Amino acid sequence: MGRGRWVYFLAVVLTIVSFLPLAVPVFFTVVELISSGRLLYDFLMPAELFLLTVIGGGGMVVLGVAGKISIKRLVVYLALDVASVGGAQVWAVLSGLAHGDTELAGVHVFAITIFAILFHLFALLVELECVRICRSLRGAPKPS
Repeated sequence: MGRGRWVYFLAVVLTIVSFLPLAVPVFFTVVELISSGRLLYDFLMPAELFLLTVIGGGGMVVLGVAGKISIKRLVVYLALDVASVGGAQVWAVLSGLAHGDTELAGVHVFAITIFAILFHLFALLVELECVRICRSLRGAPKPS
């Protein structure tokens, strides 16, 4: 395999890794629906797996820079994704949710839900940018 093929292979692997945080909960939701007939979606699981989004997106940033492909949107989406998870963590610590001092009710449910929705949105945008960069790398001229 030439250098261009290895770069493209790595880009595909990193893109798949970035998709896992949103794909895994959907897979388990389908399994639960088939096995018990209940529709249950763990909307916090993607945040638990967000490190995979960071690894996949960060790797694509490196490949995009090496391939001279625009990565501005990917960097912004990745930063917003990390900020949404960080915001949820800060809220949990400051409100006492992380320590069990506060019950998950009222404004706390609203805030954590908003952070989870933002994480899902930015993770999806990171994944779409990874696909765009992967496609650009496939069409990039091969070094001689």
